[in-house]
Amino acid sequence: MRGFIRSWKVATATALAVSVFAVQLTSAVAQSIVATGESFITSRLLPGYSAADNTRIAGLRMSMKPGWKTYWRTPGETGIPPRFDWSASENVETLKIHWPRPALFESFGMRTAGYGDVVVLPIELTPLDPDRPMRLALSAELGVCREICVLEHVEQVLEIAPDAQQIGKRQIRSALRRVPKVPQNAEVSVAACDLGRSGSDQMLSAVLQFSDMPKAPVVLVEHTDGAWIKRTKQRMGESSLDLDIYFVPSKDRPWVDRSAFRMTVLTETAAYDLHGCKTG
Repeated sequence: MRGFIRSWKVATATALAVSVFAVQLTSAVAQSIVATGESFITSRLLPGYSAADNTRIAGLRMSMKPGWKTYWRTPGETGIPPRFDWSASENVETLKIHWPRPALFESFGMRTAGYGDVVVLPIELTPLDPDRPMRLALSAELGVCREICVLEHVEQVLEIAPDAQQIGKRQIRSALRRVPKVPQNAEVSVAACDLGRSGSDQMLSAVLQFSDMPKAPVVLVEHTDGAWIKRTKQRMGESSLDLDIYFVPSKDRPWVDRSAFRMTVLTETAAYDLHGCKTG
């Protein structure tokens, strides 16, 4: 593949084999993965539509069987992180997945974030040569869960010509409208962020300030530089939300970078994407 596309990896991802019968994820509380010989998810790459600056907005449509769900980019307290490998793609300079707002599920007594029924992941593409077709080649490992969890391997290939017909535009645009946004008008901001310890655990204490306090916000926390988020405790105030974020640093990066914390804030009416934090 010409150009550099790095396989998208969630910071907490654990290497998993498709032929596994029963595997327990490390560094996380997770349910077992079993092999059933049956597929519970159907996927399809959508050519999408042309956008500005020679970009293309394609999509990955995933449909689950009734009652089954797959996971958001970071599952939450338990779950199986999705793993995408686009390295066999051709004539693709940049590739970015946009994640629509996830639903919250209870899985084995713990909260997870993911999708049921049908979800479309918009994919923003820039070709190396806009006059040549792009060839998207996806190899993915997806956890699909109900009473049990199954690790499914997905292979998809799609060639998108420069003048390709628009297919899936309405679905992709609908999904883009549900992607959490970076706040533009101080609806929510990180007011303070301090590293500390709680017993043997490392902890980040953060304060989120709201211009109009929502009734029951939920914050999903990630660390884009390899730390594993164990759990997050929330305490609501009149106009703020206090967070105690317990985490385990990456073995390769023992120094924790505050700017690598990412918080997705879900309210009844909106979803926000916050990157990084500052000291209190």
